Amino acid sequence: MLVINTLVERTYYHLEYSYWSQNFQEPYIDSLPKEEPLSWLELLFFAAKERLLKWEAQRNKEKIEKGTTEEFDGDWGGEVVNKFLADLELIERENRMLERGEEPNNLPNRNYMVLDSDKETFSRLTAIQICLLIGRTADEYFLLDVPPQERKPPLLPEFLPELLEEIPSEYREKIIESLVDFYQSLHQQLWKEESAWEPEMLIDLASSLMYLDNNWAKERIEKSVESWLLMRGISLDQVGNLEVMKYFLVSGDDEYLDKLNRFILSFGRENYVVPAETLLDTWRKLKIKGCIRVDKNGPTLF
Repeated sequence: MLVINTLVERTYYHLEYSYWSQNFQEPYIDSLPKEEPLSWLELLFFAAKERLLKWEAQRNKEKIEKGTTEEFDGDWGGEVVNKFLADLELIERENRMLERGEEPNNLPNRNYMVLDSDKETFSRLTAIQICLLIGRTADEYFLLDVPPQERKPPLLPEFLPELLEEIPSEYREKIIESLVDFYQSLHQQLWKEESAWEPEMLIDLASSLMYLDNNWAKERIEKSVESWLLMRGISLDQVGNLEVMKYFLVSGDDEYLDKLNRFILSFGRENYVVPAETLLDTWRKLKIKGCIRVDKNGPTLF
């Protein structure tokens, strides 16, 4: 069971949550974010500013097509138009401050006009944050709190690009970075208990992270290959040497190498991971030469 509570203090808020199952003696309680609180006011202003910029584009288009905005402005009303124009000037002032490295939140009279549509956008954004929290909590549970045979790979990263479409870019980057750290920490907990499976777990982690950032996924695959070789006393320099590798690789290594190969295929050849590609190429060549026995399931990696 998962319970989420929103804690609001002035213009900031935290999402406090707790969850428990039959495996827990007592509920697990935590809050997000742990450090700086979220600003509901800035999130609301973001929605207003996005709407204002679209309104400005429509007004400019009207002027280009008809040579005047009189009819367009008349539909909105003079008072509203004047306020919208003043708010657009405020956006420009904020952008100038950002370029100077200053904090626009300190500007006086930041009183954007907020419409019902802005509130609806704000509601969707907060709903997305709650979905993120639910997703990562579920991923944590099915990775750490169930028996090994019942484990499930994280699902949230797969849906993250679509979920984050409406999130402001400055928040989006922080969310992705925090999730990468989060999933890394989950797998580190598993490695402490099941270190022999670290290479396979790193592939699982890379499979999750490739939906977020290819560079992070690539780093984990490189680490997976490095860990797998280290367990067998093989250095990276030896991977391409068939005469050396034929004494180390056996058909029992199929499971890991098949898993690595499946990841590389899904990752795309454009995301070339040198250690992994070199290891897989060596494995294929040794199979072709007959230096490694083909297992009962037939040739692998072809």
